[in-house]
Amino acid sequence: MTVEPSPPARAPEQPGGRQLENVSLLMAGVGLVVGTVVGLVALRGLTPFEGDGWSSVSFLASASTAALSGVATLVVLAFFGGRIVPWYGRVHRARRWLMAAGLTLMMGTLGFFVVRALNSVVDAAFFGLRFDMWSGTAYIATVCASGAYVVASVIGRLSTSVLSVLVSVFLVLGAVLSAVNTSNQLWWQVHFSQLGMTPDLAGFAFNYTLALTGLVIVTLADFLTHDMQRWLAATGQGRWKALVVRLGLVGMGSMLSGVGLIPVTLSHGGHLVATYGAVASFVFLAAVAPMILRGIPWGFRWASVAILGVVGLLAYLFKGVGRLGTTGFEMFAVGLALLWMVLFIRTIVAAARDVPELALAAPEATAEPGVGDRG
Repeated sequence: MTVEPSPPARAPEQPGGRQLENVSLLMAGVGLVVGTVVGLVALRGLTPFEGDGWSSVSFLASASTAALSGVATLVVLAFFGGRIVPWYGRVHRARRWLMAAGLTLMMGTLGFFVVRALNSVVDAAFFGLRFDMWSGTAYIATVCASGAYVVASVIGRLSTSVLSVLVSVFLVLGAVLSAVNTSNQLWWQVHFSQLGMTPDLAGFAFNYTLALTGLVIVTLADFLTHDMQRWLAATGQGRWKALVVRLGLVGMGSMLSGVGLIPVTLSHGGHLVATYGAVASFVFLAAVAPMILRGIPWGFRWASVAILGVVGLLAYLFKGVGRLGTTGFEMFAVGLALLWMVLFIRTIVAAARDVPELALAAPEATAEPGVGDRG
């Protein structure tokens, strides 16, 4: 009698669309209830939509949405984390906690930023708007439910590409809102980091945004390393290349966090070291990655050369001939770095997608890159 070989163990399947939709709707319902309670408890009589400090309808909606966005992130990760990113269970527990903490804080803060931006538009369109208790409660509940639903839906479909876009949007929104709300309206005449020197909420928000963005980029490095390892193994390339890229991303994220954690008012020298370290990490990645990775689209190689060339030109205009201010150089450089990072991640994902499924179905490497494989 022959014995049939046992089928190979299957990786956990991705959560189904109906499951994610049910959880997203559940979080929307929770948001509706929480927003209703907040409105009924906090609002009394006619309340200004904006400009009444902590008790305004605008702030209550923003703060409640931020809290619910963080809760929605934790709930989805708790129920589906092992199926959204099944490979993450093999990394050290501290790094899993780092991912959960970083994503929770980022999505909560992003919810706050988005609602604040929405409220600014509403305030400009309806100048002097005031809500009674019932209409204000309805607005807060609607915004909370919408925010919780969107965040749950996004986290339920988390991937390397999605995370890279979230990081970029978060950094841009944080910087823009800090610039709009800063007490120093002439900050741009000095340098970009001047936004973090003001002793107000806008200054704290700027530094916090940079520090948290760097933290999430470290998590993004884990996501990208996993995708790259499978692609490198399927195409016969050494997994040490993923280690090089991961070290570059971790360096860039760590230095970016340092820029936020060490403002100029705390240590000018330390701030400069962190800033130059972040720039050096980006230049290293943009120069080395296209050279060591075989099989990536030629368009990305040329895009990397073009971006590095523009950064070099901006540096010449800034330092060489003095035709570009410090703020302009920093803002253009940060924008180009984010653009390159998103293009790089999309390129790796696209290259992996072109590899036959049978090749990608080979036993996966661990989350830690190896260094003893073929080149």
